[in-house]
Amino acid sequence: FLRVELTVTHLLRFSLFDVFFDFRSFESYIPPLWTMSVELVGSAVVVALLAVFGRVTWRAWAYAAVMIVLLALGSFYSLFVAGILLAELFVSGIPIATWCRWLLVAGFVGGLLVPVFSPGIPGPVGLFGIVAWCAAWMFLAPLRRLLETRLSVWLGVVSFPLYLVHAPLAYSLCLY
Repeated sequence: FLRVELTVTHLLRFSLFDVFFDFRSFESYIPPLWTMSVELVGSAVVVALLAVFGRVTWRAWAYAAVMIVLLALGSFYSLFVAGILLAELFVSGIPIATWCRWLLVAGFVGGLLVPVFSPGIPGPVGLFGIVAWCAAWMFLAPLRRLLETRLSVWLGVVSFPLYLVHAPLAYSLCLY
């Protein structure tokens, strides 16, 4: 990696432009940042959907329709829209029927199987499995309680900073 002369100019160009619009892993200080362009567009999709549908009573149906279309296309942006939809459903406090709990358990198991049946970049079925798995963690009380433990909260706090520094630390160790 790092097949480029490391200068302040390169650092600024990479940090402010290339990471979003012209990412090349061999010029990246942190290769996992390839997701930043996806996250930028996904965030724009979220903001646009909230601006257009955020105040209408039938917004959950609009989000569901957009999510289904994006899922059918195998787009990662479907996961951003699923996040809005799941948040809307969670905040609404809808009671969960027994049959729905079993469906969530099936979604949890299906989500666990995504890497087995959809290795690499997941297609529409794999993305649906990811959404179902996340829904299970949100709506099944025993799973949600696991995410609310002190250990889980602490891991949530430290995971992003570790994600950001692991590549530079590996570079440092390799240079040593």
